[in-house]
Amino acid sequence: MKAIEFPQVNVRIAENQPEYETLPALVSSEPEGRITTCFQLSDEELKEIALTGKLWHLQLAFHQPMQPIALSTQIPFEKPYSGLRVFELQHPDGEKEWIAAHTIIEALQTYCSTTDASLFELDDYDLVEVPQTRWDELNIVNPDCENDELEKTTLREIVQGMTNPDIIGGTFYD
Repeated sequence: MKAIEFPQVNVRIAENQPEYETLPALVSSEPEGRITTCFQLSDEELKEIALTGKLWHLQLAFHQPMQPIALSTQIPFEKPYSGLRVFELQHPDGEKEWIAAHTIIEALQTYCSTTDASLFELDDYDLVEVPQTRWDELNIVNPDCENDELEKTTLREIVQGMTNPDIIGGTFYD
């Protein structure tokens, strides 16, 4: 497990202390004094968590009172995650569409009800989930943009603004 940089980092804890690893963090000015850090897990650690369902936490307190902690898989300073997942539907001709839904079944139902397609027509289509780790890499261009500059936003920003399953429109690029 490795502490990683993220766009909101405003301090690097223990940066010049060789006995510790540097800890990139966002230290807020809120009264609680929140300190947010992010860690990337290795493939082996992900397998271990998938196998055991456990994540251990060790904190040095130097015999002082323990401070409250919160572990999460969600980015804590963004809007709460709606629980929607993103699925990529690839047509036989290579065209792709993105669907936000809670489950793969709901994604298929959403696609069929929005496009008047039947499930039987989708035999040659490929439907895969887009991992959240790619949500910040995929950008969408709004084709209805009226000015000369293209309006761009990330897949994460789009999904965070959604509450119901739907097809995500526009053209995506990496």
